[in-house]
Amino acid sequence: MNNTVGFTTDFKKCSSILSQYIYIKDFVTCEHPQFKMVDYFEHFNFLQISDLDFTYPITLEKSFEHVDPFCNTIGQYWESIINIDFEWHVFFVMLFAVQPGNNIQDFTQFIEIIKSLIIPPTWYREQFAKFGDIDRQIARDFLTTALAEAMVSVGKVDIVHEDKLIGILEVFREYVEHLNTWYEYYDDFNQNLAEIKHNLEHKIVNLF
Repeated sequence: MNNTVGFTTDFKKCSSILSQYIYIKDFVTCEHPQFKMVDYFEHFNFLQISDLDFTYPITLEKSFEHVDPFCNTIGQYWESIINIDFEWHVFFVMLFAVQPGNNIQDFTQFIEIIKSLIIPPTWYREQFAKFGDIDRQIARDFLTTALAEAMVSVGKVDIVHEDKLIGILEVFREYVEHLNTWYEYYDDFNQNLAEIKHNLEHKIVNLF
């Protein structure tokens, strides 16, 4: 990297989330993890003797879109700055280097795994049950979108560092469970959307 951009960067924190991503994506449900591990060792050995070009623009096979509001918000933000913000550019060069192949597929899977780490799906499905099926989904989508927008407002690559992801997980869980207890009816929740969003953003931004 020093040869291509003129200085070096500590990748320890970025490498931590990349390792988690690889483990969840390729090892948790893998029938033969030992073979997959050999493949990775061979690929990492190749990367050690090759130069990553951090000056070359990253291209995705198609524009990013996702039906999930959290994933769509985060993904469209990353797509917009992937070749503009240097730290994000370096991070995704590393991601696509360790996961060679289809960039948009890896990009999408990475975002989905980030969401599952900070918004555990089983826990989240249980929230706001008293609102009814339709309104509870609207409330959950509102909060995940607000969370994504808060993370985007921070902007820095720190939002995917392991310690910050843990902090986001804890803050979001505590706040959602508070709202779940406080609001008996969706109409009351709906009347306070601006305040709810503002408070969540304030809590997330204060982690950084």
